[in-house]
Amino acid sequence: MSAPLTVPTDVLRTRAPRLRLITEENRQIAVPAPAVVVYRVESGGHRQTGILVEVAVDDYRAGRIRRHEETQPDRVRLLCEQRAADGFEEVPVALAQPGRPALRSVLARITEHPPWTSVTTPDGAHHQVWVCEDPELLRAAGAELAATDVLYIADGHHRMAAADQDGAAVSAGELDQQPANAFTLAAVFPAEELRILGYHRHVPRPHGESARALLARLTAAGPVRTVEPHPVPESAPGEVAMWLDGNWYRLRLSGDRAELDVVTLDEQVLGPVFGIGAATPFSGTAAEVAAFCAEHETIGFLPHPPSVDAVLGIADAGSTMPPKSTWFDPKIRSALFRRALR
Repeated sequence: MSAPLTVPTDVLRTRAPRLRLITEENRQIAVPAPAVVVYRVESGGHRQTGILVEVAVDDYRAGRIRRHEETQPDRVRLLCEQRAADGFEEVPVALAQPGRPALRSVLARITEHPPWTSVTTPDGAHHQVWVCEDPELLRAAGAELAATDVLYIADGHHRMAAADQDGAAVSAGELDQQPANAFTLAAVFPAEELRILGYHRHVPRPHGESARALLARLTAAGPVRTVEPHPVPESAPGEVAMWLDGNWYRLRLSGDRAELDVVTLDEQVLGPVFGIGAATPFSGTAAEVAAFCAEHETIGFLPHPPSVDAVLGIADAGSTMPPKSTWFDPKIRSALFRRALR
């Protein structure tokens, strides 16, 4: 068992206060401290309810906040520059917390009351925030968080890496005396409430090569066992849907890592067959993938998404997937919260 995470007794460190809630009318409301801030997002029949906290970048460095994806240095650099220029952060890192049913019970009690704010975004996602100052619930939530020895990054690897770089020069000391950039804002969700959708890939279509020739190269490749035309572009474990020249095909992958099809696709198909070191990831429906590829003359791949448990297993093993391998959905709304960094 590793050391517990750095969790203050007041759950959310909001000296000054540092955290403000942005309402639908674009009003900024200062969040009191101490307080429990509960955040819920619903989309397409899916609901996940979490708690907002400030997590220490030291916990990220020590491996108590674990990652499962690599990051792109240029993206991290831009986020660092943005943090320095703005002086605040607006999108919490989404963290997964397995096995804390008592905390879910605390959040359920808090969400029995009307929320502080409720916002529906253009994509149809519904976002709600509760702020609770009840001492009993505050102590219960703090105790549950303090008993947590590891959290997992679900969404926000680049934001976490930028926070780490921003706080790299921060000296250790008493918790209440550390500056704001020794921490970053995070929304902690029960792992069992999270869902992962497919994060697709597209590669440039080789010019001057027929679809038949491309399919022949795919079937001859070691990791690809079969290529079958199929009218329904649905992925399945061990299979990838592929869009090529107006038609959908199914690629059967080899190996025993069915939970990690996106990695297998990168390593065994896109590299050897197309010479692509890092394919471009993107999200969307199958119809949107087909439309995009037709417009940009690319080939689209829809690998089956990994399970949440598989992703946590990768993080526990200290391994990483390529950037943008997992698409946790729904996303945390940008500019719903604003936390000062200085």
